[in-house]
Amino acid sequence: MALFQGPVLSDRNKIRPKELIQLLKKKANVVIIDLRDPNTDYQGGNIRNSISIPYGEFIKSISIYVDKYCDVDTIVFHCMYSKVRGPKACHQYLQCIDENEKNDSNGNLKNQNVYLLIGGFRKWMDLNYATNDELIENLELKCWKHDKHSQRWTHKHDW
Repeated sequence: MALFQGPVLSDRNKIRPKELIQLLKKKANVVIIDLRDPNTDYQGGNIRNSISIPYGEFIKSISIYVDKYCDVDTIVFHCMYSKVRGPKACHQYLQCIDENEKNDSNGNLKNQNVYLLIGGFRKWMDLNYATNDELIENLELKCWKHDKHSQRWTHKHDW
């Protein structure tokens, strides 16, 4: 088992990048929460219209965010790789929803789709969405290296 690994989520709480793109193309009621650190791995770009909430801030105020996004049909979490911060935030958000349902404080939450973006932002880059202005914004290529052989992107904080 990996030393730094988030909680295991069921497949029903995971979404592939291509599935997320289909939701975005349908103009579905989706909120994407980017949990990366604005001082490190958030630099260099983000999924268009995603909301940057650093992981620590999100966890401290999770009940506020559950209330804030209770009317959203789909919420998607991710970090750079969706290995630690993303799964933890997704898991804790789901737990908070369960607690709210037990207290019957918000009936909208029971129908909310909650997902972790498989592969995180790095996978988003690896799929070459970096060249698509409809899918990415604030791209700074100086923060990335692209290996033409493997077709993988590496963020400067991984160098």
